[in-house]
Amino acid sequence: MTQVLVTDDEVVALAAKADGAWPVPLPTVERQPDVLRVSGMRGIRSLAVRGLADTGTPGAVLYDEGLVDLVSSITRAEDRVLAFVARRDGIFQPRGALVGAFRASGESWIIDSMTGNGVHAIWGGPASEAAEAIARFAQAVWESGVSSPEGSEALGLVVASSDDSKPVRFVAKGQVSDLSVVPGEPPMVFEAGDREEPLSQEEVAELFG
Repeated sequence: MTQVLVTDDEVVALAAKADGAWPVPLPTVERQPDVLRVSGMRGIRSLAVRGLADTGTPGAVLYDEGLVDLVSSITRAEDRVLAFVARRDGIFQPRGALVGAFRASGESWIIDSMTGNGVHAIWGGPASEAAEAIARFAQAVWESGVSSPEGSEALGLVVASSDDSKPVRFVAKGQVSDLSVVPGEPPMVFEAGDREEPLSQEEVAELFG
């Protein structure tokens, strides 16, 4: 499937049309009703300028149906795998870029590669392609020097599945930790070891099983 490029404002508008909320934090839009409403209005205008929405009908906005279906697959997905940079003590607070995979049906996944500036490249593919996208992101984070293994405030790559039976992984240079995470409580490390290379595609693929 060809990649579609959209902005944070545009996905807010499309998610509203798909009768859902965008399932992960957006780097340029706060999760507050007033902020989301204004963002959605900007998104509608932007989509209309790009020819992806028609605002010419009084009282209605007509969207590109294929794009709405794509976003709907993300907002309604029950199975997802996310990779993002975060602090060890703020495991649910992504900072900047994020790559997410959302199961559309069977072995079909929708992949969202989001920059820290709020630009999304969205496309569909099998689990292997989704795992590859997350592994490429893991490599880029590793090579950027962002990851640091020191202390609870250390930055690292978080890879997490919506499947509670699979561990949340925090990867930083020199270590990898599997974290037992309870919302509202500090993450507890139950396994750690030396880490001298980024998360591999094979390790990421385990989260899609």
